[in-house]
Amino acid sequence: MMGGGGYGGGYGAPAKAEEEDWAPSKKKKSGGGASPGWEVEGFNEALQEAFAAAGVADLESDVEDVVKKIHATCHKQCKKFYNDERVSQKATNAQARSVIQEFVEAVMGSISQGFYDKPWFEKVGWDGALLMLTFHTMGHGKMFSRTLKTEIAEFIQTGIIQWYEEEKLTKATWDALEAGGLAEGSKKKASQNLAKAFDEAHFQSPFGETENENSDVAELQDFVKGWMSLWLAKSYQAFENGLPDSSKEGQVAALTAIFQHLCDPNVAALPLKLQNVIQPAPWPYIEQAANEVIAEMHGDESSAKKARLG
Repeated sequence: MMGGGGYGGGYGAPAKAEEEDWAPSKKKKSGGGASPGWEVEGFNEALQEAFAAAGVADLESDVEDVVKKIHATCHKQCKKFYNDERVSQKATNAQARSVIQEFVEAVMGSISQGFYDKPWFEKVGWDGALLMLTFHTMGHGKMFSRTLKTEIAEFIQTGIIQWYEEEKLTKATWDALEAGGLAEGSKKKASQNLAKAFDEAHFQSPFGETENENSDVAELQDFVKGWMSLWLAKSYQAFENGLPDSSKEGQVAALTAIFQHLCDPNVAALPLKLQNVIQPAPWPYIEQAANEVIAEMHGDESSAKKARLG
C-alpha cells in the first residue's frame, strides 16, 4: 500500500498555490489528465505511476476518468488545509507531523468514500501523490521551520499506515460480531462500543496483571483482556440479548469467537506495537480470558480464579 506511488517532481520547490487555484468557479487549462480548476506539480505523474504499478488499467476501463475524480476529491481537502492557520505559523517537528498525518487521514478518507470497494484500492501506493499534495498545500507557510523536507515523506507514510489501521479496525469489529453470532439488531451499537472500548483499553487495560514468560506477550494479553472487559461493560445487554445461547457457556463461546477474529494474524485489529507479538490462531489465551471476564461479569470470583489458573 506504500510502495507503488512515485514522487513525480521529487523534492523540488512546490508551486505556490494562489487563491484562484482553490476557487471552484475558476478554470485553468491543464494537460496530462489533470482536472480543471487546479493543478499540482507532480501529482498527476505520481498518481499515474502508482496506478501503473497497481495494475489499475487492467481493472478499470477509463483510468483517466478515475484520475480526474480523485483530483476533484483531493481539491476539497487541499483547500481546507491550505487555509488552515497552523500552516502559516511556525511549528515544532512534532506539530508538523501531526498536521500532515491529519491531512493524510482527510485525503485518504475522501478518496476511499468513492473507491474503497475497488479491487485495486489497497494495491495503490498513495504516498507519492500525497507528497505532491502536501508540498502544494502547505509549502507556502512557515509550518516546516523545524522540519526537514526529506522528513515529510516519512510523516506521510506513517499517516497512511495509521489511516489503514483505523479502516481495518472498523471492518474487523463488524466482522468479529458476525463471527460471534450476534443478532443483526444488536451489531450496530455493539460495534460502536467495541471501537470505543479499543480506545479506552490503551490506557485502562490491567497492564502487569497477566503472566507470561515473554513480557511483550503478557502486555498483549493485558490489552486483550482489558478490551474484552471494557466492551462488555458497555454492551452486555446487547451482547446477552443478541445471542442465540445466552447461557454463561454460550457467552464465553461468543466472546471467544469475537476476539479470536480480532486477534487473528490475518486481521490483526490490535495496536501496532502489539502486532509484533501477535499469536497464531486460534490463540488459547482468548478462551481463558473470555472465561475470566464472563465469570467476573457475573460476580463469580471462584470461576474467574479457576479460569486464571487454567
